[in-house]
This record gives sequence, C-alpha cells and structure tokens, in this order.
Amino acid sequence: MDFKSLSLNSDTFNGIISNIRPWKFENLARKDFSDGITNKIFGFFDSSTSESIFDAEDALIVRINGEGTDKFLDRNREIENMCKLNSVGVAAKVHVVFRNGMCYDFTKGKHITRQQVTDAKIGCLIAKNMAKCHEIEAEGTETAACWHGINKFLDQVEEFQIPSGERTYNKEFVSSSKKKLKAFKLKSKLSQTLKFCHNDLLLGNILFDEVNNRVNFIDHEYADFNIPTYDIANHFAEWAGLDVDWSFLPNDEQKRSWMKAYKEFDDQELERVLDDLKVMSLVCHLYWGIWAVVQSQISKIDFDYAGYAKTKFDRLIEEDIALGIL
Repeated sequence: MDFKSLSLNSDTFNGIISNIRPWKFENLARKDFSDGITNKIFGFFDSSTSESIFDAEDALIVRINGEGTDKFLDRNREIENMCKLNSVGVAAKVHVVFRNGMCYDFTKGKHITRQQVTDAKIGCLIAKNMAKCHEIEAEGTETAACWHGINKFLDQVEEFQIPSGERTYNKEFVSSSKKKLKAFKLKSKLSQTLKFCHNDLLLGNILFDEVNNRVNFIDHEYADFNIPTYDIANHFAEWAGLDVDWSFLPNDEQKRSWMKAYKEFDDQELERVLDDLKVMSLVCHLYWGIWAVVQSQISKIDFDYAGYAKTKFDRLIEEDIALGIL
C-alpha cells in the first residue's frame, strides 16, 4: 500500500477499513496527525455520524512506521505488547497489521501540554496509569529495555561526531557512559525488579480525556520490560517538550507529589526512589541521544535529530555534575 499516493483514502478504505467498519466510502473523513517524530499517523472516521474524530465513537488510526525503524524496533513484539496492555485496559485494540504499519482503535482525548502535565490532578492520573502498567512483571530472563536499546542503537549507528564546546560526542562516549551507568547500584526496591514500561511517555503520547476525566497512553512501540524508575524519570524529562525547555522540569516537591500518587512509600524508600530517578534521568538522556543520532542517519522526517542528540547529551553531562558517575 502506497501511503504517499493521491489515492490514500481509497486505498486505505478498500485495503483496511472496509474489513473493519461498515462505513461508506463517500462518508470517509481523515485527520492527519503531525505530533510524532518517528511515524506517520492518519485518523479515519465516519463523517455521517460525527463532525470530528474527537467526537467519533468508532474512529480508527492507521500508523505508518518510520523508514528504517524496523532495524532497531521489534515490530512483532510491539504487537504482543499492545495486546498485553489492551488486556489490562491501557492500550487500544489492534485490528490489522500490514508490512509497514498497523490499524488500531482511535483513543479519545487530546495531547496534554506542558502546562497540563504540571497540573497535580492530571499528574495523579498519569501516575496511576503508569503504576497499572508496572503491575505486569517480567517472565523468565529479561534484559532491561534501556540497556538493550542503547546496545542496539550502537550496533546500528554509523560513526559520528557531534562537537559541543571542548567536548565531542561519539560512539565511544555513548558506550563508556552506558557501561558506567549500568554498573552504578540503584538504591530503591522499586528499581530492583523489571516491570512492563511504556518507555516513551512524552507529552504527545499522553491523551487527556476531559469528558471522562482520564488519561490514555498511546504509541507503545518502545514498550517493554524495564526498570520502573527509568519509565518515571523519562516521563519527567519529557516535561521539557520536544522543543526542550528544561525550565519545565519538575522540582523535588512536584516529584514527591507525583510519586505519592503512583504508590505508597515509606519516607526512606521515597528518598531512595528520588535518588534513583536522578541516575535514571542520565540513562534516559543517553538513550534518546543515541536514538536521535540513528534517526539523523536514516529518517526522512523533517526534524533536527542531530541537534536533539546534542541537547540530550549536553543535559546528560550537566546533570552528572552533581552525581559524578561519568
């Protein structure tokens, strides 16, 4: 299926939608989503019953995988993960999988903003939803997704050099940083057991359904078993947004409030969790930094991946000043 063709609607309707919904082609309406920086997202709904996709009861999403992403993402595992999360009510139902994408139910809600993510009530909903995901424990021997992912990116990436002041970021920098961070002993009980994590809870992957007062997580392509404090630290780092304004990062008081909504901790364990979050924040910056370098080499999407990588690596170095791990 050619998703660059002028016949996108008819091709999608005939090849996918007509097998799922009893809609008529003349009533097919489409909304293109532009929030993602990896994949192409198209929404479809029946205009005879709804004026907007956000009002529709049975809208569908057709996602086209980003070019080259199959090199470092296990798409079969992603489908398994979405079905697993759907079974506990935190992911949409998948209807069809095709060579370079999938079709699944549209999830109601609108992407949260940097202002909304700092709202205590919405933050509480996000924390409880994440805790629900983290109830799923790893079976058998699993490698934490953060370490596995960095290794995979290092295998895929070509040699690179990103200058930053007197420092130059390259593959050796990433490999050495990963080794030191992995060797660092985390303190909290929460960090000791791998749980099922979303791993990519940027603002664009969280929908707030104001009518039903709930949040929904979308785009589970990086979901996997991981260290829970990584998932939480990564979400906090994403408060900065894709245009990266670090002034929006949560302070210690906001983190404590969020963690109390996530789970009940005694005072000592809560402090250990907060310490671990500082360490895992470094891992997140390293992960998405090398991810961005890979994207800069393979992606056709118009986004400054190299600049994003530099921003992530710079923040990694800045935050490590207080920790001294690297």
